Amino acid sequence: MKNRWKFTLKAIGAIALIGVVVSSQITTVWDGGFRRAEYRLRLLNQDGIPLDGLQMDVLNGVGKPAEHYPVAEYFSAKPVLQNSEGEFVFHQTRDGIQFGGSYWKLFGLVTIGNRKAPSYVLRFSKDGRDYKELPFGALDSDIDVNTTPKVHRALKTCELVTPAVAKNLTEEELNEVGEEIEFLLVERTFVIQ
Repeated sequence: MKNRWKFTLKAIGAIALIGVVVSSQITTVWDGGFRRAEYRLRLLNQDGIPLDGLQMDVLNGVGKPAEHYPVAEYFSAKPVLQNSEGEFVFHQTRDGIQFGGSYWKLFGLVTIGNRKAPSYVLRFSKDGRDYKELPFGALDSDIDVNTTPKVHRALKTCELVTPAVAKNLTEEELNEVGEEIEFLLVERTFVIQ
């Protein structure tokens, strides 16, 4: 009887160990992307008056300038400025899969690998003073793509290429207007305390 219990416990232990080893071999591959959108952001003071003279910088997850992506118009040497209505208007021009990763679980418990999308922050400042930081991924996380208004824009080549590509193009090529692209129209207003 004692031997039967030992055998049963060993069998259960072996099956559990095999299960843990097998579950450690399962890899999850994921992908994602930001929506193609035209963003119109307004920053107001507590009285509802637009703050003026601000600039917008785009930073990656380690605080370095994120040139041209996810904001097509952003380059560290040329931050995004407000238009005459006090809005920041910018575009995320890519569509579809833009990033991804894979991960697996060691012994079914410890995650090994990449499970997070890249993080980007929009930083609004004036004369060296930071007024607000917003996570880029949160700007349109709550919209319904089926009911959100859409706009069509034909952007210039210079708005769609990186600085490395731009330096190999002529002025005429840079100012060439491309085909119309459909963008979701994402409008947001933020009050600065």
